[in-house]
Order: sequence, then structure tokens, then C-alpha cells
Amino acid sequence: MPEFIPLSFAGYDWRRPELQPDLVTAPPYDVLSPEQRDELAAKSPYNLVHVDMPRSYAQAGEILTQWVSQGVIRKKDEPEFAALASRYVLQGREYVRWGFMGGLRLASWGKEGVYPHEQTYPKAKTDRLELMRATNAQLSPIFGIFDHQDSQLQTICDLLNDQPPTATMVTEDEVEHRLWSVPREYNEVIRQALENTPVYIADGHHRYETALHFAQHHAGPALEPGTMGHRPADYVFACLCNIATPGVEILPYHRMVRGSRNHSWPDVLQQAETWFHIRQAGTSNDLEQSILPSASLLTLPDKMWLLELKPEFIAQCDPLFQDVGAYVLDTFLFRKSLGLTEEDLSGGGHLAYTPFIDHAVASVVYGESQAALLLKAVDMNVLRRVSESGRVMPRKSTFFYPKLPGGLLFHLLG
Repeated sequence: MPEFIPLSFAGYDWRRPELQPDLVTAPPYDVLSPEQRDELAAKSPYNLVHVDMPRSYAQAGEILTQWVSQGVIRKKDEPEFAALASRYVLQGREYVRWGFMGGLRLASWGKEGVYPHEQTYPKAKTDRLELMRATNAQLSPIFGIFDHQDSQLQTICDLLNDQPPTATMVTEDEVEHRLWSVPREYNEVIRQALENTPVYIADGHHRYETALHFAQHHAGPALEPGTMGHRPADYVFACLCNIATPGVEILPYHRMVRGSRNHSWPDVLQQAETWFHIRQAGTSNDLEQSILPSASLLTLPDKMWLLELKPEFIAQCDPLFQDVGAYVLDTFLFRKSLGLTEEDLSGGGHLAYTPFIDHAVASVVYGESQAALLLKAVDMNVLRRVSESGRVMPRKSTFFYPKLPGGLLFHLLG
């Protein structure tokens, strides 16, 4: 089962005015455009993107080494857990999501109670591996979820909430993140709470697989042949959140059709009628009113169409995936009706993604996308069933909101 341990974290020296969280932190690399990356880089010479999205891998290693030698980043003397509280508003309701940051022992998927839920992109793993080799560091946490009914963890959160945080920041999407160092007296409580509890990776599959590959092939010999758990590289920097408490929200990941191919949408719809019941929709609310979890809403410049897979084709789906909208779209619309290949679906520039309906619709209205496919969110129980089966959903089936900011802490491996 999972092993979750405190780490000797490194972090920015928050006492220095030029190193305040709003100046140096950044969203995850995989949600930033090149333009957004450059804007963050211009904010501060110490912003995370200088090493997390560098001009070259070698430069990233040089910069991180300089930051450590100059005291920009300081490493703690003793291992500890950290706690992160993320306060946000979604659909008019306020949530607070708590997570504990530490080191999750690496193992092949499913071997030690750690499960993926989505496919990954080989290109992204290559990029993260080269960066890890250059920096010898894990620069941002992966995001995992677990289900633990014991109230001890929430008690720790309540105690911390009454204390001033180590750092506070507010992101552009108005999410407030507060960070605490957890008193070491609670190390064993947190460690024991996780030791018999499966962990499902919510965000960071590429970084987990990269960290595992790095530990197996690039971190030097283990202290005991065939073992993991003795070196810093044997643990991946992780933030784990308890789904038994409020605040962990899965949003749908809507698809936007782009690329150079100009599809004839009347022809696409005609062909899609082989597999789907299709009717014109008035608003995006029609999607939520559908009883099918896998229903989708095709948004074109002039009309919206509700797509519901016909019962005979639902019966042909793998039962694990028949309630996953991304799987139904990939199988019956993108491949069969649009003729997209695996290469197209795995990063060929034909699809873009957003968790926000208004962004998806606006991209069609303003001509940035030919069409948008709006989806429903994947149910948490479906995610767990798929994960524990050893199978994975299509890429970008889920969007866990809000994203974890990078740069609050680092896991240095040397």
C-alpha cells in the first residue's frame, strides 16, 4: 500500500520582498501557453517558469543551482509535511480544499496502491524527464486523492487554520492558496492515515511516470538491489487530498475541434446518426437534463445538437467506460464520424481542451474553433472503478479544479 512520508522541502525565501508568492509561483506547465509563460517570466527573474518551462534544459539546471547558492531557494533541515488550503468559488458556491504535501513512494501503477486514471502523452514524458535530469529536482507536486473517514486529518487542518500560514497567494482565477508547515508531532498521524489507503492520481500522471523512470534509470543505484524507498528520488513530490471532505471537484474537460481540416458538419451529423440519437438543443442546460452520463453537446456557430449514444451501442461499450463522455466521443464521433486517428487524438493539434463552457462556446463564436463538444463531469466512483481495474480513461477526461500552483515548495533530489 502507499507510503507517504515527510520531505526536507526546499522553498523560496518568503522573507525577501522580491520573492513573494504572487511574483514567483506559476500554474502547471501543461496549462500555460507560450505567451502566458513569457508574461510570468517578465514578472520576476525568479519566477518558476524560468526553470519549469526553460529556454533549454541545461539553462534550467544552471538557474536552479544559482538560486540555491544565492539563497533564493532554501532547503529545510528536517523532513516535514506541508498543508495547502485552496479557497475557491464554483457556480456561486464557496469551497475549501485541503491537501497534505509530502513524498509518495514510487512504484509501478497499481503495485503499491497508487492508481492512474488517464492515458498520457509520450512527448510530455520525454520533456519532463529531460528537465528532471537537468535540474535533479521535482519542481511541482503531482495531485492525488484518497478516501479516509478518520477525523484526525481534519483535526490537523482545523488546528492549522487557526494559525497564520507560511505563505498566501491569490491566482488570476481568484483562488486563494494558503500554505503551512505541519508541526512534526503530526508526521506519524499523517503517515499512518495513508499507509492503508489507495491513492488515485488526479493530476500529474506524466510527472509520476517520469519520476519513476528517473528513479529506476538515472538516480544511481538503490541502497539495496531491487528496492525503492531509500533515496530522495524514490519519492515523488505529491499533494494528497481527502475526497471524504468537501472541496475536491471534478470538472468536465470540453473538446474544441481545430486544425487544418475543414469538416462538413451536416455530413458529420448525418454519419453520427448511425450511433447517436441527435436532436437540436436550445442551451447548454439541455446537456445536464440528459439522463445519460456520457451525453455530449455539439456546439456549432449557428446551432447546438445534443448527442446521446443509442442503447444498442451503449451495450457494446466496455461497462467500465460507458459513462465516460470522452470515451464515447473518442470511439464513436472522433474516430468514426470525423476520421481522426490515434495520432490526431494524442496531440496532433486537432483538439484543444477547456473545463469552462463559456470558453468553449466563445472559441466557436469567434472562429477559433470549428466546433465544441461539451461534456458532463466524470463521477468520482466511475474514476475509482476504472483506476482500480488497471485500465485508464482517454487523455484529458477529467479536470480537477483548482489546479495546484507550482513554486510553493520544491523536492531537491541531490
